[in-house]
Amino acid sequence: MQTFPSSYAAGSPEEAQAKEKDKAVARMLFGKKNAHAFDAREHIGQIPTFQQTQRALDEQLRDLMLVANALGMYDAADFLRSKVQR
Repeated sequence: MQTFPSSYAAGSPEEAQAKEKDKAVARMLFGKKNAHAFDAREHIGQIPTFQQTQRALDEQLRDLMLVANALGMYDAADFLRSKVQR
């Protein structure tokens, strides 16, 4: 079972490691370390598209949390986490 960064205690070493890993994934996706905040409108064309998934909604929201964390969208990730943990 995969552990999602959102499941780590806030401020824990594990959470910090997960955030660094997420940043590395974002750098891989966009080819460079961005000095500025991510703007989806600026980069959306660089993100590959996939076919529709048939996975459960909670699983899809967990994936979005990973993406949001990787892109530095921590408030959005926190919001998604609150929806998954209901």
